[in-house]
Amino acid sequence: MNPLGTVLIVDDSASMCTVMAALSEDLGFRAVTANSGAEAVQFLAEWAAGLDLVISDVEMPDMDGFELIARLRGLYPDLPVVLMTGHASVDFMIRAIKQRALDVLVKPVSRPRLEQALQAAMERREVLGEERGLLETLQRTVEDQNAELRAKMQAIDQHRLAGEREHEALKRLFGQVRDIKQEWERTMDCVADMVLLLDPDGRLKRCNRALRDFIGLGYSELISADCQELLRSTGLLDGGVARGAGTDKDPTPKYTSGMELLHPATGRWFVYREAPFASSREEEAPGIVVTLHDTTELKLTLNALGDSYQKLQDTQAQVIQSEKLATLGQLTAGMAHEINNPVGFVTSNLNSLNKYIDRLVTFLAAQSAAVTQHASPQAKVELTDLRRSLKIDYILTDVRKLLAESLDGTSRVSKIVRDLGSFSRIDTGERAPADLTECIERGVTIVWNELKYKVTLRRDYGAVPKVVCNMQQINQVVMNLLVNASHAMDQPGEITLSTRAEGPWAVVRVADTGKGIAPEHLTKIFEPFFTTKEAGKGTGLGLSISFDIIKQHGGDLSVVSAVGLGTTFTIRLPLIS
Repeated sequence: MNPLGTVLIVDDSASMCTVMAALSEDLGFRAVTANSGAEAVQFLAEWAAGLDLVISDVEMPDMDGFELIARLRGLYPDLPVVLMTGHASVDFMIRAIKQRALDVLVKPVSRPRLEQALQAAMERREVLGEERGLLETLQRTVEDQNAELRAKMQAIDQHRLAGEREHEALKRLFGQVRDIKQEWERTMDCVADMVLLLDPDGRLKRCNRALRDFIGLGYSELISADCQELLRSTGLLDGGVARGAGTDKDPTPKYTSGMELLHPATGRWFVYREAPFASSREEEAPGIVVTLHDTTELKLTLNALGDSYQKLQDTQAQVIQSEKLATLGQLTAGMAHEINNPVGFVTSNLNSLNKYIDRLVTFLAAQSAAVTQHASPQAKVELTDLRRSLKIDYILTDVRKLLAESLDGTSRVSKIVRDLGSFSRIDTGERAPADLTECIERGVTIVWNELKYKVTLRRDYGAVPKVVCNMQQINQVVMNLLVNASHAMDQPGEITLSTRAEGPWAVVRVADTGKGIAPEHLTKIFEPFFTTKEAGKGTGLGLSISFDIIKQHGGDLSVVSAVGLGTTFTIRLPLIS
């Protein structure tokens, strides 16, 4: 496959030459390298006819890039040169433009940026080739016409009629040229983008109808106007520039990749781009071609898509929350029902057993008194030894403790079942005055099995008036925060639950001693589907749902965290006024 063209890469760094050569060849070009300006000049003396582009570093020891481009302009004026630098300033760019550099590449050079420069070089080569062909054709035409005119002048008396016909032919030729010029101007007037041709001082030389209609001035009024002043008079530059402002010394913005401008009066957005325009006359400095492309419709469409996507995310989070609550409610309701029955008869049996033990103790006491009165001394000794060996007195004392502990256990199970039953009630969205401490404790009860093995739970409850809330939803928020705090601990740690009344707010804080949250994640943790957990271990919805629940209650959920020290989530709910 033939290369698209040949490029000479000049850099005193061999590695940079290798990288740029590899990128150029990857883009379909043949690449040759030189490690100094002198080597490049020597190479060009032998191979200049076969080159399409020179890419030169600016900072080189023997001959810098500007000296090299000056040498090349004297020897090979049509050979395009692209400069490379590690730090481009406005002064640097101005100097590069004055030296007629085709483009400037900032190191490290990306593949798309290099491809853009190579394409520009090839396009310029084609334009120069076409210009040379047109000039040669025109020159030959002029020479031929002059020869014919000289011959006709020598025989003007004999060939007057032939001269008149030739004059008409020339008139038609100039008419065709005029028509072509007018046709091109009408073509540019059909372009929706605003197109401006500026001289080296930034003053308007040509423009199309789109600019005239936008500004509301005639062609003669616009010619020679300063481009920056012209754009400022329309409000474009005052409307804000997305990127790439000029300097105080040279406020006219200079761009190749484009910048975004807002026209406040109409709310329209434009992309401003510049491209160098080389004059056909070498003594004339290069000008600038400016285009302003209207992107308002595209921007509005993108904004509408963004809003729709955000609404879709919010709706999906709400659907998942509702399904999660419904499923969890059905599960806990079933568990509470199934556990409640056996716990009920176990509690009943233990109470009955406790009464039976009282009766047995009473009977044994009466029996011992009767034996003491009527049994023989030997029988008394044997019964006493047997009572001691069987540890009857210890059993009678311990069995009461066992029964008390068992009843306490069943009472705790019953409390868990009641909390599960409360959590599982269908969420009707109704709110009622509730005790925050009770809400928190119910959440603790439900998730305690996950916390108890590695968490020391500390409670610091203050006196807080009741708040109007949906208890099930507040339970869910507390459970989410407790489970997240537990997951944040790689080793046993502490979770502190505290409540306070602060002004018009009821404040709940959940503080842990876990690994903390990275600063770059703090602004994202409440976004739907954002999670720092491994794939499959988190949906990224817990904190988002919690945040929405608190917001729906007219409150606020915030976080403070330090990596390695822990995290504190703060819930603020409005008190009953």
